[in-house]
Amino acid sequence: MLKLNYHRTKFIMSAPSIAKLPVNNGYEVAFVGVSNAGKSSLLNALCNQKNLAKTSSTPGRTQLINLFAVAPYVNLVDLPGYGYAAVPEKLKIEWQKSLGTYLEKREYLAGIVLLMDSRHPLKPLDQQMLEWCREFGVPVVVVLTKIDKLTQQEQMKQLRLVNEALVAYTVASDENPDPEPIQVIPVSSVKKRGIDKLAAVLDAWFAPVTSQYEQMGITDLTPPSKYDISNEVVGEEQAESSLLGSLIASRETKGKTKKQRYSPTARRLGTSKPFVDPKKAKKAEQALKYKSKG
Repeated sequence: MLKLNYHRTKFIMSAPSIAKLPVNNGYEVAFVGVSNAGKSSLLNALCNQKNLAKTSSTPGRTQLINLFAVAPYVNLVDLPGYGYAAVPEKLKIEWQKSLGTYLEKREYLAGIVLLMDSRHPLKPLDQQMLEWCREFGVPVVVVLTKIDKLTQQEQMKQLRLVNEALVAYTVASDENPDPEPIQVIPVSSVKKRGIDKLAAVLDAWFAPVTSQYEQMGITDLTPPSKYDISNEVVGEEQAESSLLGSLIASRETKGKTKKQRYSPTARRLGTSKPFVDPKKAKKAEQALKYKSKG
């Protein structure tokens, strides 16, 4: 499995809402957690860049969604800390609803890194996030941050408590009939402890893309400086000819030689939503039915 160089990660853009994030920009892993859980510090430690993600001692300072590129079509998303106190209650509720929609419908979401302050883990909103991930079959890894603030004995106690609690979120659901145990990684962004373990998890989640790079002999994985942020669905011809089109996993449909692209969400939910313009896909489907009748 190809190991990505997270030290080359570039900031791409900030978006005021999930709806404003670009589409068709490849696989992504989202970093989420309560305000002041240490998301920005963790991203900086992972990418070995002091100011890649802006840090602040004020909870809820980050209220924009920040997108970072690790390699072409390999992205990290820094979501605002949920439950932040600096906005009206109505906006908090709206954000939490949109977060659930993001987990359910974001086409190329490969996984969630759920950060919890090791001193105060499993807050109600953390539990809601775990329930959403279980319900929608989204892979999740729990990162216990700021472990350098605990003694060795306290670390072991918190790790045991969290692992015991996570058993409840590995219960099978209709969408996720065979869930895997949730991995817990204790991390210190200050001392860089646990960063390599987190990078290994991300590498595994991004493997559908990086394995294609290896097969295609692509060695230059310099991250792009920007993406197309038009938010328009890629047309069939564009998907066929684009690099992303050749990177997304494909399957052969029954009785047909034509291949279609499937997103992580589509594969999780057992659907067959292709990475093409839906109107063109519908026309193609109707044409095939007409041809078979003739």
